[in-house]
Amino acid sequence: MNVHVTVEDAAFAAFAADRGLLVAPVAEGDDFLRPMLHSIGRRLAEYPKSVLPRPPAKGIRLGFVEEPSPNTFVESWRAHVIIGVHTGLLLSLLEATVQLQDDIGMFDAGFGSGPVPPAPIDLALPLGLTSYLRHRLGLGEDESVIREAGAAETGASRRAMNFLGAGLQFACLHEFGHLACGHLAWLRGRGRVARLFENPEEAASVLPRADSALRFFEHEADIFALETLLRSAMTRPPQQTSATDKMNEITTTMLAFLFVALGWIGLEQTIGRTADATHPDPRDRLFALPLALTGLLEESVSFRAPLTEAVRRCQAILARVIVRCPAFRAPGAVFDRAEVGRVEALIDWMRRMDMQTAARSAGGPHD
Repeated sequence: MNVHVTVEDAAFAAFAADRGLLVAPVAEGDDFLRPMLHSIGRRLAEYPKSVLPRPPAKGIRLGFVEEPSPNTFVESWRAHVIIGVHTGLLLSLLEATVQLQDDIGMFDAGFGSGPVPPAPIDLALPLGLTSYLRHRLGLGEDESVIREAGAAETGASRRAMNFLGAGLQFACLHEFGHLACGHLAWLRGRGRVARLFENPEEAASVLPRADSALRFFEHEADIFALETLLRSAMTRPPQQTSATDKMNEITTTMLAFLFVALGWIGLEQTIGRTADATHPDPRDRLFALPLALTGLLEESVSFRAPLTEAVRRCQAILARVIVRCPAFRAPGAVFDRAEVGRVEALIDWMRRMDMQTAARSAGGPHD
């Protein structure tokens, strides 16, 4: 039997009311975000209950909540598991997508190849966080942040929307990974609140002690989400997607993760990282990508060719971006051969933490 998943139903509304949250209203003419959320729900519903430690008795509820911070969360609540996405994250992803395309041309023709643009620019950083930081400063909305898109759909606009969608899918699958990998069960088993936020500043108020297990859980959820998305793209039947579209999907998934992680770096640099932060250093989180690639390559030799090509394309795209905006060097470091030792050290640490937290996969269903 598979896990039951619904999107923005009465249970999600009841949870939001219980937590003092507002369910985000449906925007008129939305033919992208809600359909994407339903698509994510169908993906999660493919998981059998038998593979989930302590599966929720009443299923998983997905939804958007009206909150300005670029955050997502997962919580065990009244025999449900709630996965919530703040509207601030949607705005952040959209803002980053517009900046990357309009200011840098990241998704233009020659995506993954093409010449390197000659002149650097002074792109406002942190990427995708201008609206949220203005909110924190009480400055209100800046309509110039999201510029009006052209009416015609182009290859660049399609790739940009794929990038935005991959970022949203990653965020939701990361939160689901906390359930699938037994993190909520581990918290409950230790008498802690079974709730995890993406924004570490929020999480610190719920989980006040710095804990290596919690930092491990964030790495593990990142890797779970990346492996799920990349595996899905590589194993989709040929009749469902062209070779070009498949390669674009693999490449945009990798890039979306790297730039979402770059946004986390910018957020912590701007707001400040607390001494009791429960999340890893965001620069280390960038290395979830090579860790996920290592796991997939160990899983199947058939993944080697598409992943190798996608990495080559990511390197070419990042080279173009870095020339235009040198502040983006951090994501490019994950492909640097000089960082192999760092990746190997993270792999060893992950294996040790996996053994130390093995009990997280035990236990019965959520009550």
